[in-house]
Amino acid sequence: MLDPELLRKMGAATAAAAELVVSVGLGLLVGGWLDGQLGTSPFLLLLLSLVGLLVGFWRLNRWLKGSEQRDGNEPQGPGN
Repeated sequence: MLDPELLRKMGAATAAAAELVVSVGLGLLVGGWLDGQLGTSPFLLLLLSLVGLLVGFWRLNRWLKGSEQRDGNEPQGPGN
């Protein structure tokens, strides 16, 4: 039987990855729609996709830092 803690961590990692995909996907959809409305193709599609990617990585980074703190594993930096 699988460890419940492992299942919890796997679920959280899957949610974090899905959040990254959704943020990029929303950037693509909104950027493509706006480009069609404003005739600025592909400027807004690229811009909003990049913004979605940056937001997704920012959220993933926050999740990873929170995960380390919950597990009691402080990251080892140059000063540690």
